[in-house]
Amino acid sequence: MKRIYSQQLNEEYYVQDLASGFQVILYPKAERYNKGAFLSVGYGSLDQEFIDDNGTVHHTPPGTAHFLEHKLFENSSSDILEELGRLGANVNAFTAYDNTCYDFTAPDNFEPSLELLLQLPFRREYTQSGVELERDIISREIDIYLDSVDYRSYRNGLTALYPHHPMGQDIAGSHESIKQIDKRTLDLVMDNFYVPENMFLFLIGDFQPQELDQIVKSLPPFYHEYRPKARVMIESDPSIPTSDSLIEFDDTPIPSFDYLLKLEPLDDPEEAFQRMIKYNLILDVLFGKGSDFFQANYTAGVLSDLDVEYHYGQGYCYISFSAEGKKPEQFKLNLEKLLAGFHETGVSMEEVDRIKRKTMGRFLMGFNSIHNIAQTYIAFHYLKAHLFDYLETVNSIVLDDFQNLFQGANVFSIVREETL
Repeated sequence: MKRIYSQQLNEEYYVQDLASGFQVILYPKAERYNKGAFLSVGYGSLDQEFIDDNGTVHHTPPGTAHFLEHKLFENSSSDILEELGRLGANVNAFTAYDNTCYDFTAPDNFEPSLELLLQLPFRREYTQSGVELERDIISREIDIYLDSVDYRSYRNGLTALYPHHPMGQDIAGSHESIKQIDKRTLDLVMDNFYVPENMFLFLIGDFQPQELDQIVKSLPPFYHEYRPKARVMIESDPSIPTSDSLIEFDDTPIPSFDYLLKLEPLDDPEEAFQRMIKYNLILDVLFGKGSDFFQANYTAGVLSDLDVEYHYGQGYCYISFSAEGKKPEQFKLNLEKLLAGFHETGVSMEEVDRIKRKTMGRFLMGFNSIHNIAQTYIAFHYLKAHLFDYLETVNSIVLDDFQNLFQGANVFSIVREETL
């Protein structure tokens, strides 16, 4: 058992590695009403092409990871969700680009709830008829996404920016792709990714460190048995969009628009994590709600809201400027003018220090929530970053090079009302 301690945070957690490759993390948070269990699987929506242990290459339809997340709760004799609900557990599951997570929080009956959660990867009681029924449910879920003009603007831009990378496809897939998913598809994924070596269990709440040993001993035999995991194949997509402007018409009073800027992905995880922090600091200075850019464009009626995010992962890296407002073309002109001149103006160190303090304060506040701690740990895990290193990394970042930060292919996507 390894103890990981942060003197700066005065927080600690414990890690136990099994011979199978499975890992259990225990994060004690004293005097918390709830306890939480998060079972994370290293399989997400981007993992569509992979090589199994025998060297066979497999291709799965977009949306498979999300589809499997829906079906894993199916049980021939009872509904696991209902069982957990009767125990008082609040259950959730989500699919991300690089992982799928199944979790619950509960004030009582934690042990029987955990026992049920841990059965998901090996109980496997979904059926072909159940898959057929689920296809209709997910199809309606996709329709709900498509009803959102914000979603369509962003998705249209991302599809144009990454036509040859799974990032260009939605996590839920499409109406066409989910028709290709059947029980055999789900079995293939289970065999290759839902294996102990590719999973970990994160427990948080009012635990004592010595409880970790007993939890490990009580794990079902499945988690102690080694099974090889598949190797995912994801290549970067250096393509340039055929058009830098996309327009879709809809009956919406206020246009939604997204400016997406494609950057070169980095192979080194530590360097990529540091670059993410550097960009986030700069983007907060330039485009936060208190920035000159936001205030000027808001006052002028160009936009009513703006959300700027830096995204990166295996084979992709981009910045999204997502907004709504009555003057999308003016927003694009103003944004490109700022980005083009940034290599000369940079940002002041006073502003950077202010944003650093704000960033670190926001991160520290997150340790009041067991959900936030768990989700941050999981996200950092798949970026090959460590939870307690974040503050030191933020504090040590030096912003002294503003060259070529905003150079790359871009696409501007709008959903707006058609005018005569």
